[in-house]
Parts: sequence; structure tokens; C-alpha cells
Amino acid sequence: MSTEETRNNSHSTAGGERSRDVRGDLTRMVLLVASAICGVAGVVLLVVSAVVFIVRRRKHRAELAERLAPDFELHTVNDK
Repeated sequence: MSTEETRNNSHSTAGGERSRDVRGDLTRMVLLVASAICGVAGVVLLVVSAVVFIVRRRKHRAELAERLAPDFELHTVNDK
């Protein structure tokens, strides 16, 4: 094998490694972006479910209070 062939082989190997590194970096970036998107979507779903829970709980409490005391009136000390 001549010196020129050795250089060509080393360049092709180095180029192949660089190609793999670029692909690896791209893969890492794609996975990072996908992970971030899933994380944000999870947080949004958690917040939405918490808001729905709070709204339903308030509504349920109001309905329960109405059923238990439909004619309830607040009387103060000054009322006669």
C-alpha cells in the first residue's frame, strides 16, 4: 500500500466518523426537541386537568349547598 492510498483511507475513515458524528448530533437534537415537546404537552395537560377539577369541584359544592339548604338566608345581628 502506498502512502497516498493510506492517506486516502484515513481521510475516508475520518470523513465517515464525521458523518456519524453529524448524524449522532442530529439524532440527539431530534430526541431533545421531541422530549421537550412531550414535556411541555404533559405540563399543559396537567394544568388543564387541574383547572377542570377545580371548576367541577366548585360547581359540585355549590349544587350540594343548594340542595342542603335551598331556603337558607343569612341573618345578621341587626336583623329583626
